[in-house]
Amino acid sequence: MVSERERDYKSQWAAITSLAGKLGLTNETLRKRSARPRSTAARGRA
Repeated sequence: MVSERERDYKSQWAAITSLAGKLGLTNETLRKRSARPRSTAARGRA
């Protein structure tokens, strides 16, 4: 979600802070979730 919206903001952190508030999450929680691979395929396991 952050990567999809990042282009609308000046930085990744600006996107995170804006989206976190809208989602009811802390900035750090959203940052960690957006940095984590989303599936086993994303980690190189098929």
